[in-house]
Amino acid sequence: MKQSKNDKKISENENIASSGKVNEGYNPVNTSDGDGRLIVAPCNTLEFKAPIKWLKLAWKDIKAAPKVSMAWGFIIALASLVVALLAFKLGKFALLA
Repeated sequence: MKQSKNDKKISENENIASSGKVNEGYNPVNTSDGDGRLIVAPCNTLEFKAPIKWLKLAWKDIKAAPKVSMAWGFIIALASLVVALLAFKLGKFALLA
């Protein structure tokens, strides 16, 4: 039985994904139907300590520019509150549309 182009692309992507060779000049392949659905999305592996590093870098940023950091924190908190209130008022699935 002959493989279709789409089956070959899926097979190639599964091999790439299982080999761990992601982001080494790899471009995700779209389906041959032209619908733009992504078959395999590339991703990087992270170290276990990466979140701690991010928190240290964030703390450095806060110390370097406290007013800007507090302003962004306030904006994000306010936006979160607005979304939560809208979800509560309109119903839990209203914001999904």
